[in-house]
Amino acid sequence: RKNRVLRKVARVLELRSLHPLHVDGYHTKLIFMGAMHGYGDLEAFAEVLDLLIGELEDLGAPDAAAPPSYIPLVLAGSVGNVRLFQAIEESNGAIVGWVYHGADLYREDLPPLEALAHYVLDAQARGDLGEAIGTSVNYRRVLVEEEVRKTGARGIISSSITGCPYASLMQQLERDHFKSVGIPLIALETDVHREPPTEEQIMRVKAFIEMLS
Repeated sequence: RKNRVLRKVARVLELRSLHPLHVDGYHTKLIFMGAMHGYGDLEAFAEVLDLLIGELEDLGAPDAAAPPSYIPLVLAGSVGNVRLFQAIEESNGAIVGWVYHGADLYREDLPPLEALAHYVLDAQARGDLGEAIGTSVNYRRVLVEEEVRKTGARGIISSSITGCPYASLMQQLERDHFKSVGIPLIALETDVHREPPTEEQIMRVKAFIEMLS
């Protein structure tokens, strides 16, 4: 049942990348969260996903010849507060790619308890229980680059938890790497308690997207 829901989440994200304004960033994050716990009712959550998949499929493919009306971005990590998502969208940005946690499948070739154990251990290695950092500080950068290539994003928003030295090192490596390959990146630190972002953070996000336009 859980893998069936996770496959539906993956389908929503695939379709949403073509129409990122149809489901805003904050509500997409809620879908990721539902991938982990189904909000206590996997069947009801699956029904909602089916409705959303139908809506997105009805939109069809966008006109490939027409430039998008938004600035496509990849978000790496968690943005805790809805205000930052609003700042992105107010600036004509749209998150088309996500490097986030919670949407990987459980192994189906193992008994349920063993599959759960593998899922938790593998998730720790991948960083799925945190900020997609994993056991290698370079790991997230690889995933981010894959998303940029896949989606054609013009910039990256790199997010980490305030005060985490491991995440700070990861972000510095991301800055250095993406600067060397010519992909713009802004690094943010956000609070685990979902405190409102500072005005400085909001202005930095808006200025970054304006630069990309």
